[in-house]
Amino acid sequence: MRPEGLEPPTLGSEVRCSKFYTVRPTRRVCIKGRKPVPIELKLLQGQRRRRPANDDEPLVVAGIPVKPHGLSRLESQYWNSLVRSLTARRILHPGMGGVLLLAFSYYEQFQKCREACRESSVYETRSREGAVIWKQKPEAALMAQAQKGLLHYLQDLGLTPASAVRTHALPLAKKKDTGGIESYFDNPTKPSA
Repeated sequence: MRPEGLEPPTLGSEVRCSKFYTVRPTRRVCIKGRKPVPIELKLLQGQRRRRPANDDEPLVVAGIPVKPHGLSRLESQYWNSLVRSLTARRILHPGMGGVLLLAFSYYEQFQKCREACRESSVYETRSREGAVIWKQKPEAALMAQAQKGLLHYLQDLGLTPASAVRTHALPLAKKKDTGGIESYFDNPTKPSA
């Protein structure tokens, strides 16, 4: 049943009646329950209930995304340090390159605006009557916006104190035993044949 006062949605749209009901255009009724969470988010955030995970869903394994071309020097340095940190914690997977790229662009914008506002974030101007007016530089507002965007992406990656406890390590990819010198150092008690 649809709640009173809710018009049926148009095709191709989806309306949230409340946080527990969703109107889907195919059925034209409210469906109880939340939308299903992808398995990647369940693994990163953990499940609040003790139900076992669905074994049929494809698992995302930890890995390093490909470094995109065209990064500035500052973005490239930040990429190397952040990827090194996230890889050690097994939070990255190869599909997270876009999230990292957006975080780096916010970081670069923040650093440029911070450099522009290093001496002062205000400037002096005069009104028509000759009175002195102090105004905020546009770079200061852009710096605050970049800081907010960067913090958003760092929370998604689990790099803030509050979000670090909610992220969990991804499973490692299974290695193929090549029988070479690498396999000897991985397991020195078992000689390779």
